[in-house]
Amino acid sequence: EDRETEFQLNLQLTKTETELENITAQLTQAESYAAAKKTLDETVKAEAMQVVALEAAQTTLDAAQTTIPEQEALSKTITQIDLLLPSYDELNEKADALAGAKKKITAAKVDLKTVDDSKTDLSGEITALKAEQAALSDVTAEKEKLTADHDKLVERKEKLNVLLHGISNLDDQRTTLADKQAEFLAADVESTRLLQEYETKNRAFLSEQAGIIASTLVDGTACPVCGSVTHPCLAALSENAPTEAEVKKARKAYDTAQKATEKASLAAGKQQAVVTTMEAALLKETDALLPGTALESTAAVASAQAADLSDKIKVLNTQITDTEAKITRKQMLDSLIPQKEASLTDADAKLSAAKEQIATYTASAEELQKQIDEYMAVYNAALQREYAVQNSINAIIAQLKAAEEAAAAAAAEAPEAE
Repeated sequence: EDRETEFQLNLQLTKTETELENITAQLTQAESYAAAKKTLDETVKAEAMQVVALEAAQTTLDAAQTTIPEQEALSKTITQIDLLLPSYDELNEKADALAGAKKKITAAKVDLKTVDDSKTDLSGEITALKAEQAALSDVTAEKEKLTADHDKLVERKEKLNVLLHGISNLDDQRTTLADKQAEFLAADVESTRLLQEYETKNRAFLSEQAGIIASTLVDGTACPVCGSVTHPCLAALSENAPTEAEVKKARKAYDTAQKATEKASLAAGKQQAVVTTMEAALLKETDALLPGTALESTAAVASAQAADLSDKIKVLNTQITDTEAKITRKQMLDSLIPQKEASLTDADAKLSAAKEQIATYTASAEELQKQIDEYMAVYNAALQREYAVQNSINAIIAQLKAAEEAAAAAAAEAPEAE
């Protein structure tokens, strides 16, 4: 029973599916018809529109073709504009001339700066040199003063050296005096000794003479000394009595020694006079150079002052040398500053010339720029007009082309519509 029911149901299902397929086929056919009808309606409508478009395109084409004379007129206008444009070569020449003028201006400005810098440097240098020159204005007077001070010190030192030399000579003369005085004393001692020796020998010799006379007396004969004719007590002869020759020799020795003593005394006296004279002169010089200084202290004081003067003279010599260098520098400045001022004047002239040259180049450049601007104004105006004309021509051509293409397309589609 279940199988029978299932079979009936399947059969019924198959029948239903067949009917559904038929209905679907009918629907499909109906849709195809509707689509075909719609396509037909659209085609009819499109053909109508193509006809209208063809007519419009033909009208537009006819209107565009009427602009051909205008195109030709515009082309002639462009040719005329081209003829009115400035010469490119002339404009290029002026542009080159302007560039050259600008280069000259740049170079002239560099020269101007160089000259101006040089002038500034020269001005500063001259100012510094003049300041140095002013600072050295008194160097000649300064040298004269230093030289005068130097000469005074040298003169005083020379006087002190003369004084010291005199003191040294005095010392030598005092030494000589002491020597001569010693010689005199020695000679005096010797002459005194020889005098005593002579006198002793002479007395002895004289005493011996009585014995000699007594040895020759005879009674009754008068004595040559006393005149007595009797000779009761005769003088005896001495065994050591000097001879007359010995007495004379002693006398001669004494006389020689006495002369030597007198000579030594005279020499010592003369030397004393020399020393006294020198002492008086040196004392006078000392009072003049070193007031209040004792003669015995003169050498020490004069030596100390001479050493001090030597140091001062050395300092002055250094100062004088420095001053002479300053004088040499001032003389150089006296010659150099006018040269620098002449260079400054020359720099002023060069500066003025450079400024005039820049002004000339600038005026030339401005004139060239003005001419170029005028050329460019004319050129740009002409170009703008030419562009405008050309744009008009291009628009007309584009319009004509578009009309031709539209007409051709419309003409190509029209037979298909039929």
